[in-house]
Amino acid sequence: MIKPRGIVIFLHTLIGVSGITASPAAADVDSALTILRDNDLYAQYTTKTSDGILVEAEKSFLMARKACENLGESLWSPETERFTAGLNNSLSYQKYLGKFSESQQFWVESAGAACRAIDFKGKPHILECHKKLPAICTQSAPLSNLTFIDTSPRFHITKAMGDQTLTGYRDINSWRFLGVRFSAKPQRFGYSSLYSGRGHTMAIDEPPRCLQNLNSEAVGSEDCLFLNLWTPYLPAKTIVKKDLKPVMFWLYGGGNVVGTISDPGADCGNFVARGDVVCVGINYRLGNFGWLAVDNTTITGNYALSDMVTSLKWVQKYIKYFGGDPSRVTILGESAGAAGVRALLASRMAKGLFHAAIMESQPVGWLPHRWYAEYMTIEEHTDFFRVLEAVDCTSASDKAACLRATDASSLALLSADKVANYPVIDGKYLESSGLQVTGKGFINSVPTMIGANRDESAIAIGPLPRFTNFTESLAMISGLLTQDITAAANSPAFPVPPGDPAEAVFNATVRVVSDGTIKCLGLATAYSAAKHKTLPSIYVFEFNRTYSPPNYTSALCSPPTTSEFPLGDANQEYYKCHAGEVILVFGTLLRLGLPDRDGLDIPFSQVVIDYWASFMWRYDPNPTPAYLKAKGYFNTLNQIKVSGKWKTVETKRPEFKVLQWNAPSISFSEGPQCAALGLPLNYYEAYL
Repeated sequence: MIKPRGIVIFLHTLIGVSGITASPAAADVDSALTILRDNDLYAQYTTKTSDGILVEAEKSFLMARKACENLGESLWSPETERFTAGLNNSLSYQKYLGKFSESQQFWVESAGAACRAIDFKGKPHILECHKKLPAICTQSAPLSNLTFIDTSPRFHITKAMGDQTLTGYRDINSWRFLGVRFSAKPQRFGYSSLYSGRGHTMAIDEPPRCLQNLNSEAVGSEDCLFLNLWTPYLPAKTIVKKDLKPVMFWLYGGGNVVGTISDPGADCGNFVARGDVVCVGINYRLGNFGWLAVDNTTITGNYALSDMVTSLKWVQKYIKYFGGDPSRVTILGESAGAAGVRALLASRMAKGLFHAAIMESQPVGWLPHRWYAEYMTIEEHTDFFRVLEAVDCTSASDKAACLRATDASSLALLSADKVANYPVIDGKYLESSGLQVTGKGFINSVPTMIGANRDESAIAIGPLPRFTNFTESLAMISGLLTQDITAAANSPAFPVPPGDPAEAVFNATVRVVSDGTIKCLGLATAYSAAKHKTLPSIYVFEFNRTYSPPNYTSALCSPPTTSEFPLGDANQEYYKCHAGEVILVFGTLLRLGLPDRDGLDIPFSQVVIDYWASFMWRYDPNPTPAYLKAKGYFNTLNQIKVSGKWKTVETKRPEFKVLQWNAPSISFSEGPQCAALGLPLNYYEAYL
């Protein structure tokens, strides 16, 4: 979409002195390219206003100027931008990476007739024009946000990958290649397969979402297996492996029935600019299209899981062309996306395709969350009987053919009790009833982070009737869960707090349900994996500061307003709801047009990204002081000094990091509570 400023730029490229030109190709520049962006997440309010594009190959002054022109830019000028307003940190970081020596100089715009370079301190030097140096170009691509994006040709870039070329574009933070196909449209109820395209493809528009029931409308397409890619770095034609970046592979949530990689709250641009990683987000099939299992021979389920594996194979084959290191892939998912991560950890089909994992708010525990993590056989699933009946395929001699012939929209709009959305034991993608954290079966053994938000269930049960009697409140929830949890009302592990009776009972109910559906077995997963050493390291977290996305929130999930903080005082008590960490992890607060409630939301988001990015780089969420100093991330450096080291889980004294401002590490909480609910730390030793 071209906004008014983009139209002006577009027309300028048509009538400029050089006439109509094709989109710049990375090969035309004949160099690795890095966007130099000191991203503090303050977007249009930042004081870090000095940006550039680093042309890393050494060239003469005139050839350096030509390289910038090929990008639609000019050589960077110290008269136009202030070196210490961000470019200093961006260059310092390149030195930290070992790309350049202390004495390195970089071509910038000339001063009069002389050819000029600067050093790492921004000091200018007049040099012979034939000398070969890397160069710094301007970076005039605008800041994009929820309502503005400029995809005009001036900011395009064309990149070769195998037998295919893709044209993407850049904004101020990253190059973006959107709607990249990773699989041809598979047969309905068929596995996806790796797509190796030929020719040229435009990759500047968001792809269709996978077909789903969105507000009682069938939205999307069955031809939806596309990925989005964000990168701060494009390698030269000859790829240098040591310069490649870690890869963040993102799986969205939505209960395996809704979701899209185009969710603006999970836009990767800020993350890759700040964390210096390459990000890939994928679409995967949803509902019956992704998870329906009828029998062991015709419709066997796990089609969405095959989409995840296929896209990981795409990453292995192609990500190097976009600056990503295929030997350092971290899979990250939230909610149902975290369940996808768990299934990939359990799948032999994914072996070797990723190297670390992060699970945020993974549903595990009581029904209906149980089947996201404890897999049933196809015979144990009853969803397909209701699906067959709903579309008049029960008596068909070839039920698979009947289902494939059914109108796609009709299949998408079936009621919730007729929609499959869980992995199954199919003998291909999943072999056992769960993730083998006790060492009794296969597991992809990689460093892992797992955690939740403190009050996960508050948003789900908030609209339900309030009770002043704890047993009655839990009885209502028992009916929804189809299991009796009322005994928790009489357990000393769950005291009803003081205060207004209805609010107090609701508070206790949120605690019980959050523990029973996400938190307890997340802790048990970490505990058993540490005890049996089935994962080489595991880090646990709990968010105690959240910011719920605008499309999934409630007043319960926002902090109370005060005269000092009219937008909300996040240091006061409020419910830390499901999905409330996503905006903070991706750093998209201002991109969405949301306010920093108390002046700490953006600094806190900086810290979270720095933790997550450190894990992707080092498999350890503790950023090194040298890295933080090189980047100029002194806010995070100071926070780490206050909060201390984030330790991997040890069974003698397991700890997790409380993620809030001035974050402490504490011993696993909710131990007595989880035991009272029948979900103790040794759950997997006892039941798996």
